[in-house]
Amino acid sequence: MTQPTPKQRCTEIRDQLSTHTPNDQWVYLHEQASALHPLWMRAIEEWTVTDELAEDKRQKHIDVVGTAFDRMDDWRFERVKYVKARRNEIDSAISFIWTRSIQKTFRTLLIAPVIRNLGGLLRSCLYIATRGYHDDQMPTLIAQQIFDIAAVRTFFPVDTSNFVGFLSDGESIHGHGGDLDNFHVMLERGTISYNLENALESLYSEAATLWPRQSAPTPVTLDDDIWKQTGDGMSARMYYEAFGVFHSRPRS
Repeated sequence: MTQPTPKQRCTEIRDQLSTHTPNDQWVYLHEQASALHPLWMRAIEEWTVTDELAEDKRQKHIDVVGTAFDRMDDWRFERVKYVKARRNEIDSAISFIWTRSIQKTFRTLLIAPVIRNLGGLLRSCLYIATRGYHDDQMPTLIAQQIFDIAAVRTFFPVDTSNFVGFLSDGESIHGHGGDLDNFHVMLERGTISYNLENALESLYSEAATLWPRQSAPTPVTLDDDIWKQTGDGMSARMYYEAFGVFHSRPRS
């Protein structure tokens, strides 16, 4: 098939976002990301049972996730005092789903790479909410996160960060100016290599509905049986292969 191309590129979205205030940028991201809240909560509810997590720890994660997006919004707008301990609780609830998604018990589930992508997105939201990035970095970050949100919403079968290895030396997905579009180079090279062009086409189509905002996002909910369906585990294998290559490189 023809190589998928985005209807709007990261650089174009970044430049459009730059015309809005940082607070308005956050409002947009918060609205889009919080529509994924039911998926985060369901992953916690399902996987803490499968993982046989102690009941008090399980309930703690559920309680934290229940108020996480409200708390992040309050911190961003400085309505309440920022408390590092509360931030760490949210980060722990993110880490739980992010790490479990590549562990043996869960990594062959069809939902696993979706949850992996969700975890990366949630952590970026947390960092922005707690001002871990400068405001002038937000357009670049959010431009990429639009595609991360689209990856979750379209059930993209691979953790997109696994494609970083398809960039040539010296190329970055976090650069300035035109370098930001290396994000698309990364996705397109990776999906072609793994015959995932149709999945990327769906991701790009979904991203086009997210920016510019056409309507309020629909909360993501899934059928019960999706939490038991198995896939091929390709995303986790890609991660561990890249991990092995990285640690086998000679140190200077």
